Amino acid sequence: MLNKVSLVPLEEDVAFVRTSLQSLDDMRGECYVLVGEPEKGLKYLEKATNTLDHKLTRTHCRLLMQQAEAYLAAGMPDISVDKAMEGLRVAKVLESTSNINWAKEIYLKIRTSPYKEELFAQRLRDAIKDK
Repeated sequence: MLNKVSLVPLEEDVAFVRTSLQSLDDMRGECYVLVGEPEKGLKYLEKATNTLDHKLTRTHCRLLMQQAEAYLAAGMPDISVDKAMEGLRVAKVLESTSNINWAKEIYLKIRTSPYKEELFAQRLRDAIKDK
């Protein structure tokens, strides 16, 4: 049976995924945030952002939103909003509905937090409303 299998070059194999140090840092950072260690996760997410080719704007946008979530989880909502707004600007240019919705989700978390009346929360709300 195995002798009848034709070999497909890796580059043509649809299941082949080429990993990079940037993508590993990205995943490692996300995992640390998900297990409740956002400060550790932020180190990896920032490293992933710094090594990213910024021509990959969708990836850059996603990393900004991941950082926004991590900063919020780490109790730094003002920095979270800065990252979310930066990601939202990129998302609007790309017309990336998923990342625009992600910014809305971050705002909803802030709106139900003790920080809901802070100026940074209002800035994010206004940026989301602004088309």
